[in-house]
Amino acid sequence: MIYPSQLDWLIEMDKRVELSEKSMKELYRLKSGAEGEQFVLEVLEEFGQPNWTVLKNVWFEYNGYFECDIVVLTKAGIYTFEVKNYTGHFVFENMQCSINGERIGFNPINQTQYSYTNLEKLIHSEMPDVKVYGSLVFVGVYNTVKVHDAINGIQIVMRHELRNHIWEMRKQERDHYGAIVDMDYSIKLFKRYAAKSKFVPEPITEKMQLQLRKGICCSNCGSFNV
Repeated sequence: MIYPSQLDWLIEMDKRVELSEKSMKELYRLKSGAEGEQFVLEVLEEFGQPNWTVLKNVWFEYNGYFECDIVVLTKAGIYTFEVKNYTGHFVFENMQCSINGERIGFNPINQTQYSYTNLEKLIHSEMPDVKVYGSLVFVGVYNTVKVHDAINGIQIVMRHELRNHIWEMRKQERDHYGAIVDMDYSIKLFKRYAAKSKFVPEPITEKMQLQLRKGICCSNCGSFNV
């Protein structure tokens, strides 16, 4: 069974009821994230290779729960992308993150390191020779990034660097002379440790149903004049 994501749920609720300020902020955040991920997928489609396997929004349970926004399997290795679509100036200093001078509790660098490390351990548990690469991609059009601390294990990629990053993946595959990644076996391994998203929306209560606007609406614009 396929369940709606938190974003799907909020988009539909926004058509039928006035959302709270908190829910509107969450809707904006999730939309922004989805747009950022879509941008990366489109660049991969344009500049990647047709033999690559691209997975998105993959949840795993291995040494805990974790999600990879995008996973790319090539003949030479497996790449994980964490995507952030921020606006403003992002700074990482003294293990703290801030945007436009204000500290944020969420640390995308730690998150990326955690998901990359766990995915690498999962893969190496049965395919120890496969190379695994992790990257944190900042795709915001009006986003600048300043990293003062050393970062281990992952690569920081800006929007304007993404094409070259993918070209480097192509070069690594072209120059690879070792064992080729078994994509079918990799997918089977991923399925074995696949997990459901932890962010499944709560069921609609009877009280909420009474507040919802009734009728059929356009799935694109939300208009009820159909």
